[in-house]
Amino acid sequence: MLLPLSIVVSIHAVERDNLWLPLSYKKYFTQLRRAADLAEKQILYCEQVIDGSLNLDLSRMDAPFFRLMCKDAEQRRHILTIDGLTLDLVDPSRPSGRISFEQLEIERIQAEQDAIEAQKIAEAEALEQQQAETYAKLQQLHKDVWQDCQKQLTARTQNMKGVVWLTTRMPAWSGIINDEQSLELKEALDRDFVSGYLERNTILDKTSDTDVPSIKTIDSTLDTEFKAGPDVGSNAEVEPEPILFTLDFNAVDLYNKDLHYQGFCHYRTLEDFSIKIRPRR
Repeated sequence: MLLPLSIVVSIHAVERDNLWLPLSYKKYFTQLRRAADLAEKQILYCEQVIDGSLNLDLSRMDAPFFRLMCKDAEQRRHILTIDGLTLDLVDPSRPSGRISFEQLEIERIQAEQDAIEAQKIAEAEALEQQQAETYAKLQQLHKDVWQDCQKQLTARTQNMKGVVWLTTRMPAWSGIINDEQSLELKEALDRDFVSGYLERNTILDKTSDTDVPSIKTIDSTLDTEFKAGPDVGSNAEVEPEPILFTLDFNAVDLYNKDLHYQGFCHYRTLEDFSIKIRPRR
């Protein structure tokens, strides 16, 4: 319905000077302002109402419809049509052709909850994937260290006579990935596993050479220790050994007397490790 231009005037609200109605519809201005407030509060793509007026095509004197122009967070513009009496949003996609702001609020809250839940699921899946990748890397590292340990000990015992390895299979890894531990802090095994391993095995660094005779006193062809990393037995502070293997083996001396040994592999990384061989009690 077209109105004479002479009676179309602006009506300025205290807080909204971007809303206007024809003079003959000024009694609905409070409804128009209410519609603008509801639109900004409850319609996700209406961050700000930049213009509000009468929808001239749909309105009658006793049944006004408002036209609101909104912009979203990306500055894109959207046109809304609001029933001036019921303050329902006209939406042709709805079965009834409209929806109340109360229902929009319910849908908005549900959408936020769904988004939060979806984010939690995505984060949980990402964490699970990260843990799986970390676990696989640690397992591979464990295997690589085991192979290198065998190679290092074989090299250190090549001049020994009658070597028979009693430990031939890699011990199972029982490391557990904690949610709060990252791959950076777990380059090898977790500390709980290391501590448990240390408790189950003799730690030669804590035993003086007077308590356990060196191999040199038994076989002069065998060195007691080979180090590629920092001296674990020194006073310097070092991180606990992340991966430890103990390999039992036997040999014989020049008189074919049985000798019992243990080889110890202490690895921080494949480049930072300590190899020791001591008599086995």
